[in-house]
Amino acid sequence: MQLWHSVLQLSLLASAAIPTAAASAWGFTDATVSVNTKGAGVGAGVKETQKDLPVQFLSASEPLEARFLIGSFGESTAYNAAAFQLDVTRNADEPVPTVEVSRYGKLPEIHHIFKSDPQSPPIVITLAFVAMVLATLPVLGGVWLFLGVNVNHLPTALKSAPIPHIVFLGSLLSIEGIFFLYYSSWTLFQILPAVAVAGSVAFVSGSRALGEVQGRRLAGLR
Repeated sequence: MQLWHSVLQLSLLASAAIPTAAASAWGFTDATVSVNTKGAGVGAGVKETQKDLPVQFLSASEPLEARFLIGSFGESTAYNAAAFQLDVTRNADEPVPTVEVSRYGKLPEIHHIFKSDPQSPPIVITLAFVAMVLATLPVLGGVWLFLGVNVNHLPTALKSAPIPHIVFLGSLLSIEGIFFLYYSSWTLFQILPAVAVAGSVAFVSGSRALGEVQGRRLAGLR
């Protein structure tokens, strides 16, 4: 049997007494075509053209042996027998198609392009924001005077709880200094431990310092 720019058509006729819906397959090495059987007395077939054959079959110099392989999922022995010889005749003027084989080897070098490191804003913008922050300090002092802040109690507060007040104010200043270092040179992973330590100190000392202030207010001193 020759296959030369034509269609190879095969037909199967099931003779089993019990209909089955299992799928058969007509295989060419790694290329398979499913054939759905429809029961006893109903034919099933497959059509193959030369372009459907794998490349290794197109380049074969000897006739190919076609075999029927029929089996199921049971324990019975499958049917596997030679059916016919298939001679694939190609046009001599047409080149045999080839398939590029995937092989492990050295790949071209990959050049990664990373983003440049973030830069600080211009010094003019930085000084402008610093000036706006410093401008709020006189406003804050004026509000304190308007509300009646009592500076005369400062010696009393430092005498009653000197360490909590000093440590609390120092921890607040240290947090501001850490933020300045983060702006100038430090990284995020450097300031996180420092802020955690300074924040813990500010929480403990601040609770005691504000407790002393609350005691004076409860005593009627402002």
